[in-house]
Amino acid sequence: LSDTGNLDHARTAISLAQRCLNEFPGEFWQIARCHKIIGDCNATIGKIEDAITAYMECFEAQRKFPNHLTNAPIEFAMLVVNHKLVEFY
Repeated sequence: LSDTGNLDHARTAISLAQRCLNEFPGEFWQIARCHKIIGDCNATIGKIEDAITAYMECFEAQRKFPNHLTNAPIEFAMLVVNHKLVEFY
């Protein structure tokens, strides 16, 4: 859902990832991935501030659990460049 580019699918993916975080908080191996999905989908639907927040939460989860990495740093970098977020340069 998160990779389709479809706005409705992105909203559904955010809802499912958030539900996963809320209902299974002890599943540490999913935390970074869920935040990454939320960040990607928020970027897709144009909620840039929410995307930044989600990516930052993903980075925090990856610092806590370094064996559970995502490609969020690449996606975040693309968000920064594409939206000219100079505060992150």
